[in-house]
Amino acid sequence: MPYSSEVEQFRYQVNDVNPENWVTVTGNEGVINLEYFNRDEDVLYLQQYTAEDLWGDAYPFIYNSDTQKWEFYSKVQAISSQKGGLSLLNVHSLEVRGQYSYPFGYCSEYYGPGFGAVAKLNFFHTKKLLFTTNLSYQKMSSNTSWVSSFHEVGISLGLAIPFYLTEFIHLQLELSSGAMLHLVHGDVSGSGSQDLSLFVDPLVHIAATLLIDIQEGLQLSLSPGILWFLESGAVGQAVSLQAGLKFSRGATV
Repeated sequence: MPYSSEVEQFRYQVNDVNPENWVTVTGNEGVINLEYFNRDEDVLYLQQYTAEDLWGDAYPFIYNSDTQKWEFYSKVQAISSQKGGLSLLNVHSLEVRGQYSYPFGYCSEYYGPGFGAVAKLNFFHTKKLLFTTNLSYQKMSSNTSWVSSFHEVGISLGLAIPFYLTEFIHLQLELSSGAMLHLVHGDVSGSGSQDLSLFVDPLVHIAATLLIDIQEGLQLSLSPGILWFLESGAVGQAVSLQAGLKFSRGATV
């Protein structure tokens, strides 16, 4: 955290940069009591206030229990401030992945492999937890003669927990749930005419994602997983394989 000799006071908060949650202290206070701070998981954000009547950037720090010292948390970029305050959304990273899925069990009777893409927007919460939003599209192949085309659009929210295997390789466990919109063109009603039918199924997705650093702020991702579709009277299943790139703010995580 760059230090200025003109600093008059500091302010801090844990795991967020909400303008309403800052706690302000003067520069001559020797000890700050952090209530409910989990030193193994939480991140402390600090800002300096200068003589120019401006708050500086919000810098993240973690407590290293091994060395018993505070350290700058380089895995998360400092959040830039503006005169009017900080952004309410702490966007961590954006991911773009290609996707292949292969249905099994009940699903395999009706449709075959599918190809598509997934966009993921991740929000930083703590150093051990990300919130995720996911938007996907894929074109499925049909195993029945009465369906001419089959498309799926999915949207979901989830959680991701990162683990650091090495300095450059990370494992991320992901769990998400949402809804899948199926667009089927074919003779679904059995009337003999080809029509467009829409139906929605709840979905659950779990995955183990391997992240490999390419350069600062850019990672290669490989993510095998399983999809469940909670269909009416049955549960559809498919294995999935996603691969793509992850673009992070600042250092990768």
